[in-house]
Amino acid sequence: MRCAVAAALGLAACAGEIIPRDGAWVHDPGAVEDDTCSQFFEVPSDPYGDFSITNTGDGAFRIDAGSAEPFSCTLLGDGAFECPSRFENEETLTQYNVTISFNVDVEGTFSSATEGAGEQHVTVNCEGLLCPAPSCSYVVPFTISAL
Repeated sequence: MRCAVAAALGLAACAGEIIPRDGAWVHDPGAVEDDTCSQFFEVPSDPYGDFSITNTGDGAFRIDAGSAEPFSCTLLGDGAFECPSRFENEETLTQYNVTISFNVDVEGTFSSATEGAGEQHVTVNCEGLLCPAPSCSYVVPFTISAL
C-alpha cells in the first residue's frame, strides 16, 4: 500500500522494500550461540524444516510451520523483519513451587524475495525459591529460502 501511494505521488521511496514470496520455504538453523541456559537444562535443537509464508498485506506476513502455532511478522523496510513473541508459554511446576516462562522473538533480513537470514532469541525466566537462576537466554541463527 505504501508503495502504491508513493508511486501515485511519483516517489521512489519504496525501492528498498523486499516482500517475501508466498508459498513453501525451508528453514536451516545454525549452532546455538550466546547460551546461558545449557548449564541448567538441555537446550532444544531448532529443527530444520519446511514452512509456508503468506503475505497478509500492510507490510505483514504469516508463518505456518505446521508443527507449531502460526505466527505473524512485520516487514520493517530494506528487507528487515521481526516476529515479536513468536512463541510464549508459561508453566507452573507445583512440585517445585516455581513458574517458568519462555519467549521467542525472531528478527532477520530478506536478501531477496526468496532468501533470508536471521536469529531466534530465546529467553527463559524462572520465578520461585527453587529456581537455579532467575533467567537465561540463547540465540539460534538461521537461513531461509523459498522452495
